[in-house]
Amino acid sequence: MKQVLKVFTAVIIAASFLFGIVACGGQTSTDSIAPIESLVVKGEVTLDTLGLANGESPAAVSFISKFNEKYPDVNVKLNVISSGYDKNSLISSGQIGDVFWLADEEVYTYAVTNQACAELDFYLNQFNVDTSNVYSGMFNTGRVNGKVYMIARDHNHEALIYNRDALKNDNLADPKPDWTWNEFKTYCKQLTKTPDGGTTYTQVGASFDVSYQPVWMAFAEGWGGTLYDTVNKKINLISDTKVYDGLNEMFMLMKDGYMKQIGSAAKYPNFVNGINAVFTNLVYPAIETQANLYEQNGVDWDFANLPVLPHPSVGTGASGHAVYRDSQNLLAAAALCTFFYTDAGQMAYNGNLGGSVPLVKSLADEEFWRAPYDKNYDVFVSSPADDIIGQLACVVPKPVSDILNITVMTKILTEALNGTTSLADGLKNAETRANEKWLAIART
Repeated sequence: MKQVLKVFTAVIIAASFLFGIVACGGQTSTDSIAPIESLVVKGEVTLDTLGLANGESPAAVSFISKFNEKYPDVNVKLNVISSGYDKNSLISSGQIGDVFWLADEEVYTYAVTNQACAELDFYLNQFNVDTSNVYSGMFNTGRVNGKVYMIARDHNHEALIYNRDALKNDNLADPKPDWTWNEFKTYCKQLTKTPDGGTTYTQVGASFDVSYQPVWMAFAEGWGGTLYDTVNKKINLISDTKVYDGLNEMFMLMKDGYMKQIGSAAKYPNFVNGINAVFTNLVYPAIETQANLYEQNGVDWDFANLPVLPHPSVGTGASGHAVYRDSQNLLAAAALCTFFYTDAGQMAYNGNLGGSVPLVKSLADEEFWRAPYDKNYDVFVSSPADDIIGQLACVVPKPVSDILNITVMTKILTEALNGTTSLADGLKNAETRANEKWLAIART
């Protein structure tokens, strides 16, 4: 049976985009347009999606099949990307897919700077998508200036994987879901082993990718500070003392030797992250690599929640899809893109190879994504209210966020650990450069 929806005619939709009724960076307004006769979603659209290294995407194939059960009159052409996907040239030549893939850190660039994305708020409403059922951390990665431009497909909520045998050897209980930062530090201190008095480490409490934005941004906001101010166009790394307090807490755990330090490989002979480091941060797509490490070494292991910071904050991230603003079939493209936020779409996509954690709360307890290990998968859907946007490029111009990229943060932390420059001075320099760049952009 054909799905019939009350929407605009193709002419009205095209006109709305032409005159900015639905335009990137603007406001969606339909007050002056009265819906007329119902219109069937039909025609042809192309879906560009990131796939496996061999250019396949079983998850996308399943997703399209389920979509066609609801919209049989739409022919979806699948373009699986594995390399060489130059969005800029494809957009400029008009060859980008009607629905195209992008990472969360690219949303601001393609939505605001390049104005290549259609606003999707109107379509989410027209297709009766329950956005309150979508985890806010993932949903917000696709929003810029209050408007939705990207529909997430991945669910990257930072959690921990840990060596349970190491805890047993020290008579430590498994972490509780709501364990605190201070409790975590106590565990790390007890679990750290330095047989020669501190020159080398045979085991440390934790190893985090601390220069990775979703990790350090959680600490920056975890003590109640304001890392970025989009109204006044300002980055706060040192000027907001609460932001500095959080970053300093992260830094001091490394400096005191209870978390594996950046740039100090010599201190960790024959070190294997995940075994010698008891707690390691990860997101769902990285499970297989870490789990295989434990399984191959006969280590008992499990998942744990990140410790609760004073101002609860958990870094998140997501790649997803946007609708090309100049698509010749906006209605079908929007129907396909927003289908990712339905139960049917999530089960089809995340129940297959290449999928992740369902983005909708209604599927949190389903077994299809909790495999193949008998472990605590609850950590990936716990405390969603604590999720924060984990990439600065989602909310500020990319040239500004680039000043605080992984290379810069690694340099700041390494120099502070080596005593070359203090953490405060390193952060102050980065903050100054970021704000100068943002001011220059605002003036253009």
